[in-house]
Amino acid sequence: MSERTALSEKTTWPKFDKKRIWKKVTLSLVLFLTASILTYWFLLRNLKSDDLITIEATFMQYACGEENDDILVTKVEDSAYNWLVGKDLDPLVADEPGLRNLKSYFYANRDKAGLQYRLTGHLSLFKVSGCDNNSLRFWVDRIAFNDGSHSISSQKLAETINQ
Repeated sequence: MSERTALSEKTTWPKFDKKRIWKKVTLSLVLFLTASILTYWFLLRNLKSDDLITIEATFMQYACGEENDDILVTKVEDSAYNWLVGKDLDPLVADEPGLRNLKSYFYANRDKAGLQYRLTGHLSLFKVSGCDNNSLRFWVDRIAFNDGSHSISSQKLAETINQ
């Protein structure tokens, strides 16, 4: 007997369990696709427009219950965004721990500013937000009372909200 024949007789090759391999491949693909979709969805939801917009808006105190922080746009400085007048926006401040809504800021300043504010920021490119899931997100860079006083940046605003 030759050496080659003797080696092939001694070696036993493992049998592949096709069902087990198929399950592992399928599970891996499902996990990969799920992670990809969730990552894409999260990134898409947080995309901002490049245009810096200044709006005047009214805080809609009880529009969807006490947890509401949506605002109703009453005036826009850039005429290209006049379509926003009369629309609801969901104002948010992005900081390191996550997204912050402005409900506590609006409630804290009701007596000083009424319900009128001037906000500068960017529109979201994703349209599912707000109390009715049909409002655009508005990423706030600066907020002030309507008369221009008490103007604070989003960083200071995030610190105020976190307290």
